[in-house]
Amino acid sequence: MMILEVIDPSLRDDPRCRVSTSECVAVMLCGVFVGHHDLWRMSERLAPYDMATVMRDPDFPLTAFTEERLAKMLDDLYPHVDRLMTAVALHAVQQFRIGTEFLHFDTTSPSFFGAHEQEGFASFSDSVVPTPPLITFGYSKDKRPDLKQVLFGTLVTSDGGVPLFGQALDGNGRDSEAAASFFGRLRSLVRDPREVRCVADSKGWCASVLDVVQRERLRLLSRLPRSHRLHRTLMAKPWVGARRIVRPARKRRDNPIITR
Repeated sequence: MMILEVIDPSLRDDPRCRVSTSECVAVMLCGVFVGHHDLWRMSERLAPYDMATVMRDPDFPLTAFTEERLAKMLDDLYPHVDRLMTAVALHAVQQFRIGTEFLHFDTTSPSFFGAHEQEGFASFSDSVVPTPPLITFGYSKDKRPDLKQVLFGTLVTSDGGVPLFGQALDGNGRDSEAAASFFGRLRSLVRDPREVRCVADSKGWCASVLDVVQRERLRLLSRLPRSHRLHRTLMAKPWVGARRIVRPARKRRDNPIITR
């Protein structure tokens, strides 16, 4: 129900629609939860379940959720998906008191079978609708360079793994550029950037990311790449016995993420 409360004020539904966009989202999620990931015959697949109780509506019109209505819901959400996802995430952070001191960034590269020819996207250049990600060849984390892919990045909390940002990017994009973009967006959600630690693997140790971190006064925990000259210099030095580190008592702080 929390998702409905976030989506309803953000989108304007056609008055001719029997069900709202947020209700369509809820029904589609119910379908995913019971193992159905497509839109076809969704109402029939959910008919064995007590959807009236799930949706808290004794007159819930399950038959109104046709394939066409669910498809329209996806079209209506697409231009606003980033803003809505952030709103839902911040609501969850506030509702469940999720810690946000450490935020982890990472990417993956889902592969696709087939040609996936890119046609007709020129119309997006003059539109408020975001241009779809380019499905193309790139560095495959699945070790399938023969398949086209997209790059998907996400920024999650260390407490519970709640995603704050998530975005599909061009399949030939670079991890470092994605990290710089995500960390730059993070600043708009943070009261004091010094209260948040951004965590990334070696992709965080590059000029584009470090420039954003320095400009926005963020804190970054990353790994020095082995290909870096400084890594070779440090590893060549003789090992000094590890010292015991005493961690100070942790003080409870207010959540640094703005929940407005």
